[in-house]
Amino acid sequence: MAAVEDAEAEVGGASRQLSGRIKINAGTGIGRHQLASVLPKFLAAHPKVNVEIAINDRRIDVMAENVDIALRAGTLSDSSLVARKIAEGRRIICASPDYLAKHGTPRRPEDLLGHNCISLSALEQLSSWPFWSNGQLERIRVSGNVQTDSTDVILDLAVAGEGIIRMTDTQVGRSVQSGLLVPLLEDVHVDEPVIFWALSPPGRNRVPRIRAMLDFLAEQFAKQPWKI
Repeated sequence: MAAVEDAEAEVGGASRQLSGRIKINAGTGIGRHQLASVLPKFLAAHPKVNVEIAINDRRIDVMAENVDIALRAGTLSDSSLVARKIAEGRRIICASPDYLAKHGTPRRPEDLLGHNCISLSALEQLSSWPFWSNGQLERIRVSGNVQTDSTDVILDLAVAGEGIIRMTDTQVGRSVQSGLLVPLLEDVHVDEPVIFWALSPPGRNRVPRIRAMLDFLAEQFAKQPWKI
């Protein structure tokens, strides 16, 4: 199918208007909080393209689910897919002004042991937060009174003043920019850059409408609208 669409695009020439469906699967951090805000610009430029979006943080089989573009963060595990780096974020520790007013502001990493820290229940390693201490990397094992597999629930709880969180700026950037959340321990926190990838089945990345979407996302996310 990719080869046929490539041939049709070459015959049609540059004036041929893009059309057809693009099926995208994206994680919450980049999908709900970044993709949705830039997508209208793409749709306005290509009115005959239809986009189907699924937002979830579970690992999927891109080939079996017939996904054109999967937006994922971190280490890649499936080498059969064509990967393109489209963005880079970083993790931020933050809490709401209300929470800090009630419970105090942690000044040292070990102060977090006395705070309510909320993290993902599905990924135990994300409850171990890294810091620099005397030139060495140390980790603080945090805990809290809520466990959830939803990063959006974690974000909502933090904004509501329920605890301290550590998430990527792609997801919390707007809340920090608007003052709903306040960054903490920036001088010692190891922010661990997070790479965001666009994954496509071999050949699909050459289909004109999908290639256009990949180029668009790379261009839009290069501006890092979430950057604090």
